[in-house]
Amino acid sequence: MLTKIAIIIAIILIGGTLMVNPDVDAVPGEQGQPFEALLNAIEDLQNRVTGTCPANSSIRIINADGSVECEFDSDTTYSGTSPITVDGTTISLSDTGCASGEVLGWNGASWECVQPVSSLGYQRVSGSFNVLAFTTSTGNIFCPTGTNVVGGGYSGVNFGNSVMESFPFSETTWAVTVFNSSFSTDTVSIYVLCIDNTP
Repeated sequence: MLTKIAIIIAIILIGGTLMVNPDVDAVPGEQGQPFEALLNAIEDLQNRVTGTCPANSSIRIINADGSVECEFDSDTTYSGTSPITVDGTTISLSDTGCASGEVLGWNGASWECVQPVSSLGYQRVSGSFNVLAFTTSTGNIFCPTGTNVVGGGYSGVNFGNSVMESFPFSETTWAVTVFNSSFSTDTVSIYVLCIDNTP
């Protein structure tokens, strides 16, 4: 006689429901259902499950007719990389200090504040630089990656000060040079017009 297996849980198939009875010993082929028949019964019961759940959800309840009730994932959290923030199901852009009328643009390495592209394909990027009293300084403004300079300029030069140069320093840079002949610092605004250089 085969040695009885200690602490065996006998699974009894009753009316399509699997029940666990810890009080019954079972030795395959000796008492209860034959082991192979029991496995077949379990497999038949599993085959009754015909329902499926969509992506990002799991089966919560299996009904007697094989259909299922699903539950969507409710505890997975997501996070964003600055300047993108995620709060629950809300995705937004964080406060980046962009000026009025500017938008965030990707320059190939990081996000930066830029002017939106016009319907003609032009993009205006602006900035400023300081010119100390009785000095000459040059300010540069750059086009975003993938664009080239097509124009530029300046504003805000104090009366009596001189603009020495305002020109395209390179294919992607506009430069403005100002001489400050006053006793105070002059803040000069500069801008560059850029256009997409992709074929």
